[in-house]
Amino acid sequence: LYRDEDEILHRKDIQIIEGQSGSKKTFLVSAMIAGLLGDNLEKSLHFNTIKSDVKVLFIDTEQITGNVQRVARRVHRMAGVDERADIPNFTVLGLRECTPAERMAVAIKSIGKYQPDVVFIDNVKDLVNDFNNIEESMKAVTILMQLASRNNCAICCVIHQNVGSAKARGHLGSMLYEKASLALTLKVVEQITEVSYSKIRNAPPQEFAFMINPETILPELT
Repeated sequence: LYRDEDEILHRKDIQIIEGQSGSKKTFLVSAMIAGLLGDNLEKSLHFNTIKSDVKVLFIDTEQITGNVQRVARRVHRMAGVDERADIPNFTVLGLRECTPAERMAVAIKSIGKYQPDVVFIDNVKDLVNDFNNIEESMKAVTILMQLASRNNCAICCVIHQNVGSAKARGHLGSMLYEKASLALTLKVVEQITEVSYSKIRNAPPQEFAFMINPETILPELT
């Protein structure tokens, strides 16, 4: 995945999107997926890909089924695809009612089954019982790194920041940040979400900001 000409997501590696609750992390994920599936740079916030027929797996652990479907329809609109149409290379899973162990098991099985190029997990903390447990967090991060490497895909993990802090939540967040090739940090200032690269291995791309259009309920660059 690129943004303009800057490479953002890398195969065989993990990345994170972090921000306080309400910072529009899932809207950013929608734009990134739209950039992988469609070709409308304006609607995808300039995210794009040079590869055709990219396979995307979106795993949601937080929202009820109706809201997960709403996110999928939003991606369709942003990618320039009819909301009722099927996108064969876009798979959406809602795991809100599963236990953490079940969610991890489904993630492992689904990545092996669908062989996606890019995986988005929103929210990764729901793959563990206790995001402050060092051993459990280390095991989860290791599994994600192994999945990315063995399946030749990028795994982008959404995680909240600690309340009142700029750090990703708990030991899990700290370990993910340490191992990730990229960390996108979201901050809301007067209804505008500012996106910065708090960690990146190459030269940092240009920062940007977006807001939600109250009429279309879609993100737009500011």
